[in-house]
Amino acid sequence: MKPELTYQGSVKNVYKIGHENLFEFSDRYSVFDWGEMPDHLEKKGEALALMGALFFDVMSKNGIDHHFIALTDKDGHETKAFAPTNFMKVKNIPVVRPLEIGNGKYGYDFYKTRPTEGLVPLEVMFRFGISKGSSLLKRAQQDPALLKQWNLGPLHEGIRFEKPIIDFSTKLEKGDRYLTHSEAQELAGLTSDEFKKLIELNTKVAIILADLFKEINLELWDGKTEWAYTSCKSGERNFMLVDTIGLDELRLETKGQFLSKEFLRQYYKKSDWYLELEKTKAHEANFRQNMVSAPEHLPESIKFKAESLYMSFTNELAQFLKGSKPFANEHALNKWLELKS
Repeated sequence: MKPELTYQGSVKNVYKIGHENLFEFSDRYSVFDWGEMPDHLEKKGEALALMGALFFDVMSKNGIDHHFIALTDKDGHETKAFAPTNFMKVKNIPVVRPLEIGNGKYGYDFYKTRPTEGLVPLEVMFRFGISKGSSLLKRAQQDPALLKQWNLGPLHEGIRFEKPIIDFSTKLEKGDRYLTHSEAQELAGLTSDEFKKLIELNTKVAIILADLFKEINLELWDGKTEWAYTSCKSGERNFMLVDTIGLDELRLETKGQFLSKEFLRQYYKKSDWYLELEKTKAHEANFRQNMVSAPEHLPESIKFKAESLYMSFTNELAQFLKGSKPFANEHALNKWLELKS
């Protein structure tokens, strides 16, 4: 059966194959909500697929239900375990988008019907502390009452929490917005017990990841996950971990440096394209259509650093979990840290 393309994002393509889905992780990347940038980062797609498979394997061993089936080739045929590929087969998760009412308002009546399958319309974030540039610090300064839901006192940059706190935003609106716990529970149509279960699952996932990264000398600050409803005989629904976990969903630090594509953002912030982008975004909802300029190609040194980041991280993870590296030995985190940007 030939896979049928159902969605193409700035980074990932989704295909329908029978009753399942096939994720294709591309070498494309995006910054500043622009969509596809002019360069492709070699092996990035393979690295993301392998990362996802490795993390799902860890979750299975820790009793976390998820939608991952197998790494595959482009036709959906299962490949050798953890061999490099851009493709991942997953269970099909129905997605019902909220009704757009207008003026930035959305209707979530469907979720009050308590569906027993489908995507939970929330992005769930876990936070182990306040890293540099944390959005939570800014939000708490604007609304100090927000901290009561986590029983937190005043925050400052660099603070670490005794256990991860769980934060929420919308997932299926044109622009994601942060939600309080009570707003998230109501929007997703969750009972108090279900909401408690969702928080407990995310806390467990966060601690599993933090413990794993500690073993390879990485410090986890934040991460984000997505979930689907699943049925349960008790009447209260369970949840399944969906989408994927990869470097772009995590904020990791080692030796004072964050493992992220922030250096790409910093490069483009010096460009005329970025200045126009910020001005256009402030006044135009469809900002890309109203832009005159376009982003330029990256210098080779910065492009190589971006490519090496994904391969180096995957090598580190695979070596620890499986005892072998999928990419060349030159891609190692200690070497990546020394690269200039």
